[in-house]
Amino acid sequence: MFPPGERAAAYFGILTDQSAQPLVSSSIEPFVAWQSGEELSNAFDQGLEAVQLLHTEYADLLSRLRTSREVRTDRSRVAFSLGTVFIHKKFGYKGVVYGWDQECERDPAWAAAVHADPTQPFYHVLPDEDDCQRIFGAVRISKYVAQDNMEPLLVPHRVNHRAIAHYFDSYSPDLLRYVPNSRLQYEYPDNYDAAVQQSCLDDSNVLDGPDREGEHYLAGGQDRGDEDAQAQCSRDYH
Repeated sequence: MFPPGERAAAYFGILTDQSAQPLVSSSIEPFVAWQSGEELSNAFDQGLEAVQLLHTEYADLLSRLRTSREVRTDRSRVAFSLGTVFIHKKFGYKGVVYGWDQECERDPAWAAAVHADPTQPFYHVLPDEDDCQRIFGAVRISKYVAQDNMEPLLVPHRVNHRAIAHYFDSYSPDLLRYVPNSRLQYEYPDNYDAAVQQSCLDDSNVLDGPDREGEHYLAGGQDRGDEDAQAQCSRDYH
């Protein structure tokens, strides 16, 4: 527990840390409904202890999230928001965007191999598993796609992928896109308000979560060696 003076100091420190507010608001907001002074004090201490963990054990993670958010505040060149459902212009499979880069973050040899302009935005996407099975003969866990090769679907469409529920909380038929979870909303600031939201659990098929291979691809491939990345370019780009 925090002594009263330290508790107040810690609280006001949180209020002045703008980048931390979205991450801790869920711990602070429920306090207003508490009536008992002792319950309020205990809950308040628990919330502050959670924040203390963010600034100690999870300081590196918090720093990376802040940096990622700052970099992705500028969306001037980005045509597709997180959750956008699209169809690939060349191969015809559908998918949903779960991340993007202002420019290609792969090795230059990779961009050259797939004949894509590396200065355009690139997107991390979850491709529809049924489409991949039909088109490629096997499931593709994640793909890295150039903006020029994407076209948004203008009618409601759900994507069938085992990891959908790990990145998105719901699907909005009004906005024609999935609604990202809290972490992605913080990392990729945008307007995610949706009046109608439908559960996306039924879209997350096969497994409760991505398998070991899936986690490797969902990481965006940035931890691969050059040879491995080049060997996989035809698989995760298409």
